[in-house]
Order: sequence, then structure tokens, then C-alpha cells
Amino acid sequence: MIALLLMPGCAALISQADNSGVTEVGWTVVPFATLALAGAGERAAGSTVTVSFTLPRPSAEDLARGYLEIEDALTLVARSNVDWVILVRTPDPDLGRSYDGSYTKPLSDFQLRVAGGDFLTISNADQTLSRGRRGEHELAIDYRVLLHPECYRPGDYGLKLIYTITCE
Repeated sequence: MIALLLMPGCAALISQADNSGVTEVGWTVVPFATLALAGAGERAAGSTVTVSFTLPRPSAEDLARGYLEIEDALTLVARSNVDWVILVRTPDPDLGRSYDGSYTKPLSDFQLRVAGGDFLTISNADQTLSRGRRGEHELAIDYRVLLHPECYRPGDYGLKLIYTITCE
């Protein structure tokens, strides 16, 4: 009997032996990362998650303070076998218009952050919201809307946010 050492791309004669062979097997682990909304199940998971957010009407206290803040507006779950980055952007040109059409709320009035971090102003370009290491991480996201009491008009305000996870 002759035993063969089988390796990808080559076969080598080892020696005379019994009716057996040796095979070397290798594989590659491909980097992956997924993003999901906590509590939304698989319907809201993938490399990109889109969220629509309608701004609530501010209270008198919000107007006096100059902003409306919504803590833990949503929770993102990042899962990855490599280091990752979460980017955020909006495709919308603004936050909407007042009911009377006299005021357009600019994108620069909408800010968001990972809880405990610094607020960043939303834009149409991808911006880094968070970075992390491999594993599973829950990220509570806070929203802040700047208010300008002197020009605020009730309206239909909101925007679409696109969160994307990429491997570093």
C-alpha cells in the first residue's frame, strides 16, 4: 500500500503503508459586521439600518432651554468578528417645514450621540458615530433638536437616519 499526503495543489508520496491517507484542510474566516435595532428582531438587521424619526412638539420648558432632548431614542446592536465603525447620515435636505410654510428647519438643528458621548450634527455625508472592538455591543442613541424660540413655528418635522456598520 502507498499513503499519500494530500495538500491543496500537490500530492506527495510518503511511504508504503496501509490503506490510509492524510489530508490538510485550511479555511479563511471572512470579516463580518451586522447592525440591528434592539427589540426589532431580524426584520431590522443587516449592514445598514434605516430609522424614520418624527420630532415631537417641544414643551415650553424645551423652548426656554433651547433644545429638545430624547435620551435612549433607540438602541443599536453591533455584532462583528473584527473592529468596526458605525456611520450615520441622512438623505433628507432639511427637517421639514412649518405648517404655514414660513419656516424650514435646517439639518444643523438635529444632533445625535451614543449615550455619554459628544453630540454630532447630522449631515448628508457619512459621519463616524462610534467605533468598537469585535463582539456584541449595545449602543443607546440620544437625539437632540436645537430650538430657536424666536423663529420656531409648529410644523411637520422629522428625518430619515441611515446607520451603517463597516469593518475596520
